[in-house]
Amino acid sequence: MQVPRDPLDRLRSYRQHPDRARGLGEDLAVVLHSTKKISVSEQAAGEAWGALVPDMIGECTRIGGFRAGKLIVLVPSSAHRYTVDRWLGSGGLRALQELARVPIGGVILKITREFDRI
Repeated sequence: MQVPRDPLDRLRSYRQHPDRARGLGEDLAVVLHSTKKISVSEQAAGEAWGALVPDMIGECTRIGGFRAGKLIVLVPSSAHRYTVDRWLGSGGLRALQELARVPIGGVILKITREFDRI
């Protein structure tokens, strides 16, 4: 290849054209599939939680999500957190893992001040 003498032509010879844009259909399908999987997992874990927890704990907790195999449970205060933690430690977690249709690696208890708005 012969190098052009004109600096502008030489710069043009270095230009690389980007690939044409491809459709987003495949990417959106992957995201939609993973979202459905997360929502099904969260729903299954939430149903197991609702079926197992004692009424006293069920009234003071809300499901906050399901991420990386861990159920996130929201509680209004540290006293409630302690109560839920004791219940989980006394066999509640094992029963939850057995009842749920998805693998639950643990429960994360988060204290939230805006508990009434949830």
